[in-house]
Amino acid sequence: MKKTIITYLFFVLTLKLIAQQNLVTNGGFENMISCPTGAGEIQQVVGWNAFRGSPDYFNSCASQGSGFSVPNTVIGFQNAASGNAYAGFYSYFPSSGQPRECLGSALTSPLVIGTKYFVNFKVNLCQIDSLSLSNCATDHIGTLFSTNQFSFSSPVSINNFAQVYSTSIISDTVNWTTIKGSFIADSAYQYFSIGNFFDDISTNKAYFFSSSTYAAYYFVDDICVSTDSIFTETWTNIKEIKDNSLVRVYPNPCKDIVIVDLKEKFNVPLILTIYNSLGQVVYIKQSANEEQITLNLSGLPSGVFLLTLSNPNEHIFKEEKIIIEQK
Repeated sequence: MKKTIITYLFFVLTLKLIAQQNLVTNGGFENMISCPTGAGEIQQVVGWNAFRGSPDYFNSCASQGSGFSVPNTVIGFQNAASGNAYAGFYSYFPSSGQPRECLGSALTSPLVIGTKYFVNFKVNLCQIDSLSLSNCATDHIGTLFSTNQFSFSSPVSINNFAQVYSTSIISDTVNWTTIKGSFIADSAYQYFSIGNFFDDISTNKAYFFSSSTYAAYYFVDDICVSTDSIFTETWTNIKEIKDNSLVRVYPNPCKDIVIVDLKEKFNVPLILTIYNSLGQVVYIKQSANEEQITLNLSGLPSGVFLLTLSNPNEHIFKEEKIIIEQK
């Protein structure tokens, strides 16, 4: 009987931990391959790519003169909603080709059909001035979930549909505006995009001054998708990375077994997550009150992976790149 109760409590805890996870990898754009040096470098963010056009990446690690640092950007002065980074995209840019931009990522796990999901993210309209192509604001900024992965050469279509989107024109250039909503999954979606998926006629616009060319450009940060509405609304990308000397990960490079040594006990459940280069979760383990944790990675191919050690609120205690060499 006692064993049954313990098993049940572990099952309930597992369900709670799963619910309180952000299905968006790197939702604050903090983890990167390298600092941005110019326009169209969203691919420098771990787990993110261009799903249409060439979205931009901004990070405080970039050179101040590059125009892609934070808070000094080529199109305004803006602090991140949290952390040190964010992305940027054109929600409206009437021209030939595909100047309108969408950024996208793989979800950490496919959505479950019939399950209700909550979406929350923040946007900010860039600086408006006569020298900038960005001189208007729009509505219909949202998220599109899909079973297909898109790219610059095979872009997401503008079909006047998105599961969650803003119905009002977002014109605040000072404060971050939250866009949120919910939907019930009708497919096992594996990917999602952020942008404006409504055509120019369906997009409402606010013009700030007369010009022969109009465009709307937005920064985006703190993206969260979860089955827990409260968790989704309160999630931010502020990380609480503790002293790395308290955690030792070895051997690295490794073949199949990795040991995580803790020099102090944490009084909360710990979640060890491993991401591949696409930002997809390829391994996850839950542990509590253990001083040494063994990870069996024999099922993973050779390559470079990211290990995070966090609590259920996604406060990260440790981040480390792991190199697997199966041969």
